[in-house]
Amino acid sequence: MPGSCCAVFGCCHRGGHTFPKDKKIRNQWRRAIKRDSFKPIRPWWPTASSLVCKAHFLDSDYEEKSVLGFKVNKKKLKKTAVPSQFAWSKVEPSSPALSREKRLKERNEKRRLEKEEVKQDECRKGESAENDAVVQDLNLAMQVDIESVPVIQEVHIQTDPLPNYSTCTSETQTEFNPSPLGKRVPSAGPASKVKRRYSRGYRKSQEHLEAVRRAVEEALQDTSYIKRTAAKYNLEYHFLYRRVLGTVEVESRNGPDPVHSADEEKNIAHFISEMALRGMGLGPSNVMDLVQNFLQQEKRKTVFHNNRPGYTWYYAFSARHGLALRKGSSLEASRAKVTPAKLDEWFSKYKRFMSYRNLLDQPHRIWNADETGFTMGSKTTKVMAPEMSSHPIPQLSGGSLKNRFTVMYCANAEGAMIPPFIIFPNKKPTGYDPLVGATIGAHAEYTDKGWMDASTFSMF
Repeated sequence: MPGSCCAVFGCCHRGGHTFPKDKKIRNQWRRAIKRDSFKPIRPWWPTASSLVCKAHFLDSDYEEKSVLGFKVNKKKLKKTAVPSQFAWSKVEPSSPALSREKRLKERNEKRRLEKEEVKQDECRKGESAENDAVVQDLNLAMQVDIESVPVIQEVHIQTDPLPNYSTCTSETQTEFNPSPLGKRVPSAGPASKVKRRYSRGYRKSQEHLEAVRRAVEEALQDTSYIKRTAAKYNLEYHFLYRRVLGTVEVESRNGPDPVHSADEEKNIAHFISEMALRGMGLGPSNVMDLVQNFLQQEKRKTVFHNNRPGYTWYYAFSARHGLALRKGSSLEASRAKVTPAKLDEWFSKYKRFMSYRNLLDQPHRIWNADETGFTMGSKTTKVMAPEMSSHPIPQLSGGSLKNRFTVMYCANAEGAMIPPFIIFPNKKPTGYDPLVGATIGAHAEYTDKGWMDASTFSMF
């Protein structure tokens, strides 16, 4: 890759550290690698892919890393570090024999460190096995019948010193001090080496963030099972690995930071849900106007035009809080005013009326009637058609959707029904009988629009 080689003259190493964002330290790096000592036709400036390899830094230029209270076996470059190890600053013999000797020395050192790590693992396993045996002995001792043991006023416990495992430790061993779960500690450094991809339209939900937190806490308990933990929580391995190392914050998300805080967004989402439950739901434009009024009252400066968010923010906000655009059912104002107290009052009055008329024990005399309407035409259904069609797809349907007919039903408390009373629009046809196949005793009347009026109701 063109930008993966070291930017120092004469160095062919690949990979390393990117140039810092601070202009002052970036210029110090340019002067250190002698990129500003000559004046070409076009001056050289570092890009986002310009690198300086690790061979040009001292050990003192690095510092230890910690994630959520744990020390990680990885060092990061200090923010004020400047490269200082170059071929022109120190003269070293460059014969092939010496370079081979150097490589052999590095390989032997690496093998020695690997053997020490294996030895440390064996010592840890032996220590854990001994601790398990002690715990098992304690459990067996606790199973003794308490009633058979006399009461002891003083208890003296003799403890033996732990065995010395000095042969299993080294000066470079990293100690892990786990922090209490649930307490989040910010990461050690920014994710300058991680390529961030900003995607529009979708944001991670709160449930996803909770799953990421639990996965990071579980992986920090045992860093050797990061891959298994990622599969358990349905996460990518590198996604979880970067958060465990601290190169990316645990709660980082794609795209810019939200305009509102977490509490403010939670209050806005609660207000939207409460308005929907009360029958006064807000649409997308109403939500944007609500946020605009809030920002103007707070006198904040945001990236929104006139402090009014767009649909990109709207869809991201909906995804974060589990909101969706749903079709509401119509509710009349008179029905919305009905309360449980009013319903109880109506039924109590109805019971008193039935008792006054002596109808409580005569259900065959209690009748209830209601009407319903039907359209004369049929609705269209989904059919197979060319996908890229510029014209609407016609579909033949019988009758007209504008014409309706009314049916009057009546039944008593015993379940008996009288034949239906049907009201058709227009005049009575002479060529056919519309009641052919209807229930025996059904009756039909005709009005201009097929609606129930006073005369037809008196006939019923």
